[in-house]
Amino acid sequence: MTIAYQANDPATPGAPLDITPLPDPKPPRVGFKVTKLPPEKVYPLGTVEHVAWAAREAALRAVKAFEECAGPLPGWQGKPALKTLNLIPDAGDQLNAYYDRASLSFFHKDVNGKPLLSGASADIVAHEAGHAILDALRPDLWNVATMEASAFHEGFGDCIAVLTALADKGLREAVIKADPKLAKANHVEAFGEALSVGIAAIYGASHNAAKPRHALNDFRWAFPATLPDDGKPGVLINEMHSLGQLLSGCYYRILLGVFARTAGGEAGLWQATKVATWLLAQATIKAPVKPRFFQSVGRTMLIVDQAAYKGANSPAIRAAYRHHNIDIGSSTFLAPSVALGPVASGFAAAGTKPVGAAGAKTVGAMLDAGEGAKVGYRRVEFGARAVAVASVPRAVDLAGLDPRLAGAVAVSPQEAFVGEDSNGNAAMLGAVDAGAAISAEVRDFVATLLRRDDIAFDKPKRGGAGAVAGPDVKTHAVKAARGKAAQLERISFACGCRGRHPA
Repeated sequence: MTIAYQANDPATPGAPLDITPLPDPKPPRVGFKVTKLPPEKVYPLGTVEHVAWAAREAALRAVKAFEECAGPLPGWQGKPALKTLNLIPDAGDQLNAYYDRASLSFFHKDVNGKPLLSGASADIVAHEAGHAILDALRPDLWNVATMEASAFHEGFGDCIAVLTALADKGLREAVIKADPKLAKANHVEAFGEALSVGIAAIYGASHNAAKPRHALNDFRWAFPATLPDDGKPGVLINEMHSLGQLLSGCYYRILLGVFARTAGGEAGLWQATKVATWLLAQATIKAPVKPRFFQSVGRTMLIVDQAAYKGANSPAIRAAYRHHNIDIGSSTFLAPSVALGPVASGFAAAGTKPVGAAGAKTVGAMLDAGEGAKVGYRRVEFGARAVAVASVPRAVDLAGLDPRLAGAVAVSPQEAFVGEDSNGNAAMLGAVDAGAAISAEVRDFVATLLRRDDIAFDKPKRGGAGAVAGPDVKTHAVKAARGKAAQLERISFACGCRGRHPA
């Protein structure tokens, strides 16, 4: 049996092909449960039945491509027992698509007299699957209330869309034929062309998302709070999807830098894609959460590359981040900064806590751990070298931002590397971010959510905002727990690029 499938966005060159769909993954691999999946056959384009199979195929291809590059996912949300995620091909009438931990959900909208179904776009489906993939790798990022952590999530989704397109041999051959060095814009590095047409038609050509996002871009990093809240297409703004293009830009330029060292052709392009994806995945898994999270991942990637490839890809990594004005040149990222006494017995072999009681107390003091706060440790390895990421959740008071947030907090961790110095003693490695800096980043981010009317102060709706959500759809909610301060929490990733919500 066959289905109709287009390996990119419906607005890009090439008609859908009749293909044999991928089978459901066998345990222990992760997969999807598609709502109301019809019998397998070729359905007319623009029907929900067609979209059900097309969205299923794109989601499975995204996971398959990622796992071919970076290894099996541990389970959705990082939970080994959670192997199935719901996929809803058509959840209603909106210009929308989102990931909310329970599902990948897609929608339909009439645009210029024709139905635009977000689930028909392999770009959009792969992007949403990218959120789920990142949530499987780093579930702790889900609720980090800073702009760069949120933008990283969105940029990672775009990276997975690029990866999924380049995993298709036919698309690789087509872009190589058009431009052997991939130096020009193309339909693989562009994201969601059909959706952008719909956004322009409904919300106007001046909307920031009225043109596709691009991985091949020249955006330059700046402090998010210094960027405008709104801007025409092609303008970098203080919004997570717009800022996410900094990550997809770095990924794509690393890919091109690695590609330049291959023999070329579609095989060389796939080889480069696999290397760039593996580097991104490893750096993402191991990087400590910092206010400057793009920089943290870039610096971690250099360490990963040195351990795995003896630094062969480091020139491409440095050039890519430099192009986007992200400084990853510090050589002190793993340099000892604070002595912590003897290394805990067994850490080098298998343990996760690298310090004894006295050292742990110093780590807690350096990370501003308050009374009763517990320092958590997770082990990461760079080749033969093992270090730990020490982490303390930092609850930031949101008083003064909005009367409805009085008494509420938002959380971002304070993290740093801990490991051995050259003499075999335990030490904190690299700089430790000031607590005040983290608090400022959190409050700036929450202020952007308020300006966009993205916080549910009443009972939150399931899911969240999507590609262009209506004003009633939110991305965050304030949740109260008995005996604890109310906390601002994410309820979905809003996969669109909204401007400032009108007052």
